[in-house]
Amino acid sequence: EKNTAIYTPRTFEWKRKLKAIAIMPEKSQPPIDYIGSGGISKADSFDVAIEAATNNDTLVASAASPPTAAAAAAPSSDNNTSSDATIAATLQAMEQLVDIFGFTPTVASEAVDAVGPDVAAAYNYILDGGYGEDKGGPVIPKTDCPHVDSRVRVTLEDLCIGHHCSHYRDVKEERAGGGGGLKGEVEYEEDEEGTTRKICPSRENWICLQCNVSRCSRYVNGHALSHWEDTKAKEVALLEAKRRRRCHPCSSDETNNDDDGDAAANESAAENDDNCENINEKTAAAGHCVMVSLSDLSVWCYECSSYLKHPKLDPLLKRLEELKFPSSSASSGGEERQQQQQQGMKGIENEDIVNHEEGKGRAGGKKEADTEAAAQEESSDYSSDDSVAAEAAEAEREASLFWKSNPPPPLPTTLAEMANFINSPRCKSIAVLAGAGMSVASGIPDFRSAGFGMYDTLQPELLTATEIEREAIRADPTTVFEKSMFLQNQLPCLELKRPFILGTVNKTWRATLAHRFVELLHKKTGKLTRWYTQNIDGLETQCTDLPQNKVVAVHGSMGQAHCEICDTPHDFQWFCNAVKTQIKDVTGQDPAAPQTSTPIPCRNCGRNTVKPTIVLFRSNLPAEFFERIRDDLPSVDLLIVVGTSLTVAPANSLVYKVPHDALRLVVNNEPVGVRLGIRYGEESTRDFFGRGKCDEVLLELMCQLGWLEDLKGLVEDLPEESARVLRERIMEEEANGFGGGDGSGADEVLSDG
Repeated sequence: EKNTAIYTPRTFEWKRKLKAIAIMPEKSQPPIDYIGSGGISKADSFDVAIEAATNNDTLVASAASPPTAAAAAAPSSDNNTSSDATIAATLQAMEQLVDIFGFTPTVASEAVDAVGPDVAAAYNYILDGGYGEDKGGPVIPKTDCPHVDSRVRVTLEDLCIGHHCSHYRDVKEERAGGGGGLKGEVEYEEDEEGTTRKICPSRENWICLQCNVSRCSRYVNGHALSHWEDTKAKEVALLEAKRRRRCHPCSSDETNNDDDGDAAANESAAENDDNCENINEKTAAAGHCVMVSLSDLSVWCYECSSYLKHPKLDPLLKRLEELKFPSSSASSGGEERQQQQQQGMKGIENEDIVNHEEGKGRAGGKKEADTEAAAQEESSDYSSDDSVAAEAAEAEREASLFWKSNPPPPLPTTLAEMANFINSPRCKSIAVLAGAGMSVASGIPDFRSAGFGMYDTLQPELLTATEIEREAIRADPTTVFEKSMFLQNQLPCLELKRPFILGTVNKTWRATLAHRFVELLHKKTGKLTRWYTQNIDGLETQCTDLPQNKVVAVHGSMGQAHCEICDTPHDFQWFCNAVKTQIKDVTGQDPAAPQTSTPIPCRNCGRNTVKPTIVLFRSNLPAEFFERIRDDLPSVDLLIVVGTSLTVAPANSLVYKVPHDALRLVVNNEPVGVRLGIRYGEESTRDFFGRGKCDEVLLELMCQLGWLEDLKGLVEDLPEESARVLRERIMEEEANGFGGGDGSGADEVLSDG
């Protein structure tokens, strides 16, 4: 079984010699299974199991390993130390492939048998052969790749996107097969002359940074890999031919002059061919080994078998980002502005909206946001990826057709009119999508704001991590919260979350006016269908008049704890006590915290993978989210978007999955969601923008709804900032002699409609 380790004499002996093993004894809890002369037996302690199993002269491999891995761990005839090391390496590779990368034991075993216990080689073997699905894993970019300077020759002007894989066009028919027996998918198109030709599907393409050709990935036909293999083979042949000519000037060699990359290969060979004596001592012919993915703008070196990070690549990635997301480039601003002027647009200019939204960053993990869309939007992806953008574009096209045949009713232009709509029979179902802006007034620490957020101020050297892990965190601070990193080392995540975890159990933070708005929306109207919150702070649980089945915590909650591997729930108070006494305080604010961190093991499986029930990056969202949106959204009449940048997929998909005739109220400091179809100013047919801080805008809406009296009793339960805003409004209403329900003057200021 996956979580049961059966220990054997050889692994114990190796443990004594090297003090480490893939299946660590401290991860197991009594009773310990061992193999003795009578078969599998149990011992009350690890030491007893060691002694009993060591006395057994029959070696049986760990039951956690599949049969082929067991064969790899079989004893050699000489029973020497080298075979012990081989067994250990095999077990370690197996555990990483299964537990960190998520492959099945059978697939991992076959890969290790095929290429040996090199994790990177086995990982690539599995993906290149199509034997398993890429589920993440630790991405630690190489910063000193020797091929960047010599192989990256594409200029900014050369770069372009949107092309199909050109393998079938560039390569002769006899070499036009796939790259390693992958999916073998093909499509067909007609050229200008009416000739039908074979092409690869247009997804998952890579660009060669040496010759600028476009090739498909291992998930299509693997032509990016075959491009490298072909160009490398040519370079090796050319170098060998030149070596023979120099050593034997009279000999005559012919080289294969295929079309694909010959000129670059000859040039590369010439650069490496200084003289016959040192030709093999220089960097071996590497082929066109450096390529960039158009899917996520990551750069891969086939020769180094690693992702890359290098200053020379930054301008190229920036240019590709501009090409892929043209609205984010400053150069496109002029063209957009001219188009807007031609269309006679007034009010908010979409160019400014898009530049604000898209300028928050996409490639290389550089994620910035303003305070109103900060801390807690935890997910596997921080940007609206291509699939979300494509779905949004299709939804917008369908909506345009819908409105042509169904003229829209008058759109509310003030918060007073929005209040009237909420109270009207036309509005029967309301959904709320909330982001970090809803909790800003509570004082929860900010994660992503530029300059002072946690990601910008993070000091990896303070974390309990290896130097390789720290380097990965420096390259992308969100690596701390990736599932693969957590399974590898839980301590950095818990160290950074420590103040948040302890603040949650101590109720350091309180629900804001924005939270109370949703509570009253349910209590006063009964029209709240669902509250989808991207926040993990759990503040919605303080809204006692709101049934918790009305809330979907899209990215989990800090108020519970579980094991990431076996999913066993853990008492939250026990977990918080463990965090308080075992996890150091990297902020330096808690003098009672321990000086060093020690892991917190699961009380069921024994692995160091206990954490709050938050969704780590590269993890699946709760099934409840997908089930609820399927059932809830078709009947929604109003979607209220509160304090979110709408850059986190798939939660941001709610804005275009509601019916075409549903209104959308956006409450935020800045316009958001333009790429998802939200329109502002005169372009809008169903979107109302409440610009400002969430508490202030929603307080005004509550006043228009006549709920001010309901809020007066909550002043003492609010965080300081929310309480101040409410007191000021109460004093203003009392001074003007209003009881709450007019507020039209303030409404005109707050609305962009």
